[in-house]
Amino acid sequence: RLLSPLHGLKMLRQFCRIASKQTRQRIGNKYAFSSSVNNESSSWNSKLMIGGITTASLGTAAYIVNTRTNDNDLLDIQQSPQQLPQQSSIDNNKKEGKLMSTVIKPGIEPYALTTKHTKNHATKEEVDSITDISKYMDSYPIIPLSDVRDHYSPDVGDGSVWVTWKGGVYDVTQFMDHHPGGSTRIEMVGGNDLSGYWKIYTLHFREHIQELLQKYRIGNLTAEDRKTIEAESALNNHYITDPPRDPNVTHADTITDDLIIASLHPYNMEPRDLKVLSDNFYTPNELFWVRNHNAVPLIEEDEYLLEISGNNVKSIELTLSDLKTKFKKYEIPCTIQCAGNRQEDYNTSDNPLYVAPHWHNTAIGNAVWGGCKLRDVLKYAGLDVDGMSLGTKEYNDLNWVSFLGYDEDETGVQYGGMIPIEKAIDSWGDCLLVYEMNHTELPRDHGYPIRLIAPGHAGCRQVKWVKTIELLDRPSELDSGSKLDRHFAPNICFDKLRNEGHLENKEEEDEMAKAPVIQTLPVQSIICDWINENDEEITIRGVAWAGGGKAIARVDVSCNGGDTFKGAKIITPIKTTWNRNWSWVHFECKCPLSKENKQRLKNGQELNIELVSKAVDDNFNAQPENMEPFYNVLGVCINHWKRVNVTIKPNK
Repeated sequence: RLLSPLHGLKMLRQFCRIASKQTRQRIGNKYAFSSSVNNESSSWNSKLMIGGITTASLGTAAYIVNTRTNDNDLLDIQQSPQQLPQQSSIDNNKKEGKLMSTVIKPGIEPYALTTKHTKNHATKEEVDSITDISKYMDSYPIIPLSDVRDHYSPDVGDGSVWVTWKGGVYDVTQFMDHHPGGSTRIEMVGGNDLSGYWKIYTLHFREHIQELLQKYRIGNLTAEDRKTIEAESALNNHYITDPPRDPNVTHADTITDDLIIASLHPYNMEPRDLKVLSDNFYTPNELFWVRNHNAVPLIEEDEYLLEISGNNVKSIELTLSDLKTKFKKYEIPCTIQCAGNRQEDYNTSDNPLYVAPHWHNTAIGNAVWGGCKLRDVLKYAGLDVDGMSLGTKEYNDLNWVSFLGYDEDETGVQYGGMIPIEKAIDSWGDCLLVYEMNHTELPRDHGYPIRLIAPGHAGCRQVKWVKTIELLDRPSELDSGSKLDRHFAPNICFDKLRNEGHLENKEEEDEMAKAPVIQTLPVQSIICDWINENDEEITIRGVAWAGGGKAIARVDVSCNGGDTFKGAKIITPIKTTWNRNWSWVHFECKCPLSKENKQRLKNGQELNIELVSKAVDDNFNAQPENMEPFYNVLGVCINHWKRVNVTIKPNK
């Protein structure tokens, strides 16, 4: 039930490629094969050794093996269960204590330089507090292991899916459609224990995730059955095809000198220093944020094929060489921001955010992208893009362009995204199928060999490693954002969302069903740097951007918490146009200090002030002051005023 033989063969082929390309790809045992593999304890009988990788027999699961690690090596968890006899004793306030109340060093925010983990990282103490099975023994029945194993798929028996964790039994059926990693990843572990899987997916070792799991608890295992099922729980690292990673980073929510790594599997990274944004109009490739949903596919240039099909086009295949030689190359400066940038603002101890990856401030970057226009490729496939643009040709069965990537999860589910046909065929919409980033070959983490760039749209729409393009009359069921990228009103909380389809309030059920799926993003600004100018004024620098091609008309900056504002200087090498402004701008503002604050600094005293920025686009939509009126449970389109509490030291 885990993997088809065909998928196993595909993975075997990729493994062989890795073994034969280790020098060129720099993938080797030092990085890619660091997971410990205990061959003797594996439950699979038939083994095949390829380039240092142990795989199971192809007829069952091509790469499911035991990955044994010491539990003490893992991040830990805290749970605050619903309907439990005892609440967690861990003080949530200490989570917030990891954040600095004021920022002293410009650019490093919100964590101190010595901090190695984000506030989402849970300690061993917190894990033990949550998972102590003695707290649950009197409240839940003992469930036989055979019953757990019978509940492994929604297509079997009563259709419920059970998993176990730390001796607890959980019915997660109702949660499957709301799992950020997709329902099939839960089905993959159905009837089994989570321990082997979460040794790979360590982003689950977050306090609020473990608290959420307790809401699905239905029983407990005996100590003997727990030992048995935990010994069987195993999953080999699907991410061995990824580019080399820092070998010192072994789990999610890790902070290095340069990066905040929200998730290691799949890899999700943002630069730690906000000055990366304001010091570089074009973000260096190695510091450009990365949002992966699956393992990075290993694709050879001469084997790449792009398939195009659907309504009103011929079904064709194009090679990478075709895309480079048959179509004119264009270069477009374009900012890409994840729809969930600044998610951590929504993630509070009393109202946690249950979506991944939990970005801070820097899931946004700007680059020059080089490739061919999507409309030229669609025209080559037979679509009358010019007639559509001029209004002389109309297709009644064409509304969406769907993109599927070569990346897929362990069960073969690909990542997919869509854009409206109007965007795809617009000659001034500048949609590209790119093979270059900042004048170099597109890096693997950013979609090599081909990714979609849909300027002005959210990052989730700009599919990487594009495999297929399909023209459709209605949204595709394969669109990965159809559930996770919806925008709700603040009345929809996560308890309502996770019970979607089972609520008594039919009005709210209808509201969720009709919630819009995001395409473009609202106006945004981020403070990145500040300087004390002779104890007289503060120079504040940052970036601002608006989705949909809207220009930044103004950025207002305050150094007194928003009591008063001053207009900032807009800095950009790109000429402003109408609805075709794809790149961010830099802003800089010199804010005079009050007489009292100047004197405080001249007296040698430190000054604690709150810096604020708010941008206004050329439709004169402004960032809202507070997040609460615009809160949405899925953590997207976050653009309230950027506030930074800073400590200004006197100039010596």
